[in-house]
Amino acid sequence: MKSIMVTSMIVLFFTANVMAAGSSTQSPALSKDVKLYNKGVTLMLAKKFAKAEKQFRKSLSINDQFAEAHNNLAYTLRKQGSKNYAEALEHYNKAIELDPGLPEPYMYRGVLHVQMGN
Repeated sequence: MKSIMVTSMIVLFFTANVMAAGSSTQSPALSKDVKLYNKGVTLMLAKKFAKAEKQFRKSLSINDQFAEAHNNLAYTLRKQGSKNYAEALEHYNKAIELDPGLPEPYMYRGVLHVQMGN
């Protein structure tokens, strides 16, 4: 039951982020950072974490104040293994600093701390 709830929360989170940033990567009204972010979300949902990471990094190179991109970059780093945990923690913290009302980085930062044995 818990795994179903967690999976549902993750799906809702990713869907909300895609919709918040715009569901179409083809729209000329979207800024370049948002288009890159959306590509990253699509790759992340397909579990192509290394490719998604690159898109989130590109998005952040344009707009380093994009809290959701920091959060999702941290997520993709965490999913790629323990060698990335320190950097993932930095990005979760940055997402929280930029948008303290965004709940996902708090939750995933907690997951990361558990994985780190903290």
